[in-house]
Amino acid sequence: MAMLIRSGFRRLAALAFPLVQGNPAWALTDLVPSYGGCAQTQYTQTVSVGPADDYQSAVDSLQPGQRLQLQAGTYGNGLRIYNRNGDLNNCIAIEGPPDHSAIFVGLPINGIRNVVQIRNSSFVVLRNLRIDGSGTTDLDALKSDANIAGGHPFAWSHHLTVENLWIHDFDFDQQQVGISTKGPAWNWVVRHNRIERVGTGMYFGNSNGAEHFVNGL
Repeated sequence: MAMLIRSGFRRLAALAFPLVQGNPAWALTDLVPSYGGCAQTQYTQTVSVGPADDYQSAVDSLQPGQRLQLQAGTYGNGLRIYNRNGDLNNCIAIEGPPDHSAIFVGLPINGIRNVVQIRNSSFVVLRNLRIDGSGTTDLDALKSDANIAGGHPFAWSHHLTVENLWIHDFDFDQQQVGISTKGPAWNWVVRHNRIERVGTGMYFGNSNGAEHFVNGL
């Protein structure tokens, strides 16, 4: 029996050896294409809008393979990503400048919205945004939610890539969250984000077990 145990340990060590020899960050990055489904997208059209434009209408019209570039400035009316669905390796992108100068600010409207709200959307990349909750009583910075503005029991989101966001000052209450899901969600990639001075950093899924979050990276 002792020989069998040792043999088992040798096999486990052999399996583990390649994992500890490489760069762990590289190993995770290598999984992004299969988890997020957007890494190979070649965008066919790029549209640029600023805070003074009707940027929400631009978001609402996005189709697979299109990218929306948000110019530097302060966006005061939140961001709704509703019913936007790309395809595998033909995704939709919404992004700001790499220096986080596209700033979405929360408003003191007593917790009736999230600053960035996602619902019934898939194969979407969201990157390079700053979400500033200074002085706000909005609920969360970024959330895939089935409950805001009435019940949406079948709301979902999947194959979302959320990267290089700067989220800060959502600390009015411990229940304020930087990145959250409260509806069925799967195949999210969340990476390279800076989250500080928030009630809770990230909260995926729900304690009732009915709004699951699975297969995330």
